[in-house]
Amino acid sequence: QPHLQPRQHMPPGRPNFPIRFWLRPERPVQSVYLRWSYDDWINDYPLTQNAQGEWEVTLYPLMDGRRIEFKFILDQVEWVCNEQQTTQVCLGGFRNNVVYVPDD
Repeated sequence: QPHLQPRQHMPPGRPNFPIRFWLRPERPVQSVYLRWSYDDWINDYPLTQNAQGEWEVTLYPLMDGRRIEFKFILDQVEWVCNEQQTTQVCLGGFRNNVVYVPDD
């Protein structure tokens, strides 16, 4: 896993299908980022912590019927899934969270 540097937040696509990504880490953390297959795992999307202790971000992918894999990065080093959401073993044998975007 490469060392992660915070990157410029990429503007979302058309606000067709908002997806709220969230995580409640099992231990205290200083930062949580999301990476997803929608942009080929390139950008780090920062999550913010809400009053309930969950970290969250809402992104807006285009409604194109695709399956999106995603994973959370804790403190820029530990990649984890949200065990309370759907996971699948994906290409390369990695287990990722998965969400399906409806077709427009």
